[in-house]
Amino acid sequence: MISLGELLGDICPSSLSEVNISSLQDDSRKAETGALVFILPSLQPKDLSTYVKQSLKAHAACVVYPEEAVSESLPSPAFAVPSQDIIPLYIRACTIFYPTTFDHILGVTGTNGKSSTTVFLSQFFQNQGHPAAAIGTLGVIQRNQVLQGKDFDLQGKTSPMPLDLHRTFAALQSQNTKTLALECSSHGLSLDRLKGIPFTSAGFTNLSQDHLDFHHTMDAYFEAKASLFLEDRPSLKARVVSCRTPWGEELVKRCQAKKLPVTPVGREEDQVFLELSQQDLKGMSGTAYLNEKPYPFTTPLVGHFHLENLEVALGMALAEGLAPEELIKSLAILKPVPGRLEAFPLAENKLAVVDYAHTPDALEKALEALRILGPKQLWTVFGCGGNRDQEKRPLMGEIASRLSDKAIVCDDNPRAEDPHQIRSQILAACPGATEIGDREKAIQTALSEMNSGDIVLIAGKGHEDYQIIGTEKRPFSDREIVSKIAHSLKV
Repeated sequence: MISLGELLGDICPSSLSEVNISSLQDDSRKAETGALVFILPSLQPKDLSTYVKQSLKAHAACVVYPEEAVSESLPSPAFAVPSQDIIPLYIRACTIFYPTTFDHILGVTGTNGKSSTTVFLSQFFQNQGHPAAAIGTLGVIQRNQVLQGKDFDLQGKTSPMPLDLHRTFAALQSQNTKTLALECSSHGLSLDRLKGIPFTSAGFTNLSQDHLDFHHTMDAYFEAKASLFLEDRPSLKARVVSCRTPWGEELVKRCQAKKLPVTPVGREEDQVFLELSQQDLKGMSGTAYLNEKPYPFTTPLVGHFHLENLEVALGMALAEGLAPEELIKSLAILKPVPGRLEAFPLAENKLAVVDYAHTPDALEKALEALRILGPKQLWTVFGCGGNRDQEKRPLMGEIASRLSDKAIVCDDNPRAEDPHQIRSQILAACPGATEIGDREKAIQTALSEMNSGDIVLIAGKGHEDYQIIGTEKRPFSDREIVSKIAHSLKV
């Protein structure tokens, strides 16, 4: 048990300071006896009184709410604080209630590559005897397995709520985890979900169009990502930035202007640079320049776009003290991330590939990587998510039209939007494509009609095991569908 006064500090009413707290909650539906419940501000302004009353009815020990969002006076043990104070107070309570200490906390941001880079980092540390975990879109990954259980259920969010994160941190520490590699989404950074985490290293992979429904402009999107590097973070000793894109070069300049230590990677003159000499379905090989010293390397990863992810991961691992020679050994045994250019070899020299590419840049990189493998025909099966950035739909249509020999436009996660309208926006820039709304039928069509030597890319959902139609979240996995259809067709 911990007292309310310890959790809230000076802002705690003296009449409540000695109240013992047995749990923290940020959802009034989970309020219970002995809980400290935070009613957090909504992105859409609305009266939050109902949630406070719901928490009190469940006999919560205390309810803290933003004073500007409640239209009436509510009885103790509920009390109001200014809206600007509630998030710092909430994060303070999370860190005190779930105290943790890790040797390394590695934050990775960027439009694409966050999951791969964090998983690679966890493998680098794990391979050298440092228990490590990666947290992000895929859930909580340790030893390349997704951890199960209520302490590890982050509800598919790249950057979960602080309470969920700190609860997971505590569970991992109880398992002797020493290193965390954490995906840092632009939403998580903008909404202060990652405040108070003592990152020791930060990495930037790339920036391309996505989430403009939230950020509105690319400049605002960049500023959200850049905040991981530019805000005051006393614990942050290394900033590793891929300069394979102009946005990375801009971030390096911004760090240098503030006299912050920064390590650019990805160019011949940088401390980390991977030069590719060969790639095929078995992986890639070449020369890794680490701290200006050349090392021959091989890796089972498929797709030259992984070079960007690997360079950032290597730069961060070096900054945290891992030895170059050991990292080269790890490259040779890296395990690919589920649903990230995941290959499913079929009979008659056919190949299906499942990838999470759901942005224009990611789709373009995936198709370019597969084109290098020399298919007779390259197919793309894809769609775009509903209630998300609409501007990227024609961009992805144009990319599929330009880089594919055949394209099938289907549904992704249409959510509350009209699926036909989403497909129409894609097809406007992909006029030669076939429209098959049903995703499973679209995959089945491609796999049944492909010929020997063809490659089919099934893009957009990757590791996901669901499809959201309306408000219903239905079981659906591209990976399972490919396996099932391949077996039924005996291809």
